[in-house]
Amino acid sequence: MTRPSDPSPAVVRQGPSVLLVDDQEIVAETVRRMLAANNDVTFRYCQDPSEAIEVAAAFGATVILLDLVMPIVDGLTVLRFLRAHPETRNIPVVVLSAKEEPGTKAEAFAAGANDYIVKLPDERELVARIRHHSSGYLSRIERAGAQEQLRASHEALKSANQDLQLRNRFIEETFGRYLDDGVVEELLHDPKGLEMGGEKRIVTILMTDLRGFTALSERLEAEQVVRLLNIYLGAMADVITRHEGMINEFFGDSILAIFGVPLVRDDDAMRAVACALDLQRAMPDVNETLRSAGLPEVEMGIGLNTGPVVVGNIGSARRAKYGVVGSHVNLAARIEGTTVGGQVLVSDATLKECGSSHLVVGEEFAILAKGFRDPIIVHDVLGMKGDQEVRLSPPDLDWAPLEPEIPVLLFPLEGKSVGSETIEGVLIRAGRGVATVRCGHPVLELTDLKMALCTSDGDPAEGEAYGKVIHGWDHASGTFDLRFTSVPDPVAARLESARGGGK
Repeated sequence: MTRPSDPSPAVVRQGPSVLLVDDQEIVAETVRRMLAANNDVTFRYCQDPSEAIEVAAAFGATVILLDLVMPIVDGLTVLRFLRAHPETRNIPVVVLSAKEEPGTKAEAFAAGANDYIVKLPDERELVARIRHHSSGYLSRIERAGAQEQLRASHEALKSANQDLQLRNRFIEETFGRYLDDGVVEELLHDPKGLEMGGEKRIVTILMTDLRGFTALSERLEAEQVVRLLNIYLGAMADVITRHEGMINEFFGDSILAIFGVPLVRDDDAMRAVACALDLQRAMPDVNETLRSAGLPEVEMGIGLNTGPVVVGNIGSARRAKYGVVGSHVNLAARIEGTTVGGQVLVSDATLKECGSSHLVVGEEFAILAKGFRDPIIVHDVLGMKGDQEVRLSPPDLDWAPLEPEIPVLLFPLEGKSVGSETIEGVLIRAGRGVATVRCGHPVLELTDLKMALCTSDGDPAEGEAYGKVIHGWDHASGTFDLRFTSVPDPVAARLESARGGGK
């Protein structure tokens, strides 16, 4: 795979020259493999959309495959720049996106797309479309005198070097760094915003994460993982943007969004909590889309915290990003890590900033967080009151006793690793995503566990599940409740069979 930083001269080739502009390397590797058997096809990958114009011109692309949802600059903006620049305005652009809505397709064609493919397509279809568009483009170039036109283009690029550098600098220093239109708008009015440095601000940090995604991704093909993430992240990004939050980072299945930058508003914390509730309310539609695509359903936990952080341009003059740093970012991550699927937890600081009278709050409990001497109080938010009234629907757990009861081995997790302790227990009842365990060993609330189901003789059986303790060990009954975060099919089947009395 060739990187954009490895320039290659513009030449006319007999076969298609395909440039993929996409921020996810796993998609690039999948496309590369699809094209590998076609010896006359040359493939190049551009991960940074701000470099798409320069790379396309230098590479001599005859087809550009373009993603729409990217964290640096969205694909429609890149498409408009491609169509506006003389070096790329005629190169066929095929949108390769997970978004299937007719409105999105219409917007892409209006912006200048030649074709639209929902990723990831069948290999034969992708190759056929690439050849079709490339052949038409090369024919037009040949009719106009391809060699002379390309040489003239290089001369034009050299003579207009200053203009191109300004254009690239604009893309890199605005769209290439920031994820929100509000940031760009502020910078256009105040160029000093591009200088290195930052300032202290009170912001509300929202962090999301899919429960059990690591174990889930190991059971899926790479293409399925990519499609699942694109469906999920695309829906979540729309909700966050609607609430005027700034998406600061996508990392794996997690999202970091900030409320209070680049502009400070009085209702930053309230908008962040409203956004979190709407994110959870959007998950049924996300899961319906996943089911229709033959993909498993997912659950998300959300943590929020309000506090002082340093915000601004972090990095160097050559490569920087608009970001936030500070212990309160870490605390938001710690709060998010204590959630179970479908839950919104906020710090005491966020609750006070919103005003407890405006929120519907359930349980509260204390957690320990690195960098904070005292325990941190967190609250389970169930909804909002007043003009923005909204409630999260309580889950129907559908508890039932297990017949027969199922012996298990429990392994407390230390971070992402399995600890040295092993606890013997018995599953005595289960519901939708939950279970009750009886054991003779105290297990603290919020403990993350790996669970191995056993046979009636105590030997490990097929399948390992993961969960989080939601109600700590009760001395009188010797039981605790847990919420599953990952349940493979063999475990789910055995639980369902036992719920039915072994029928």
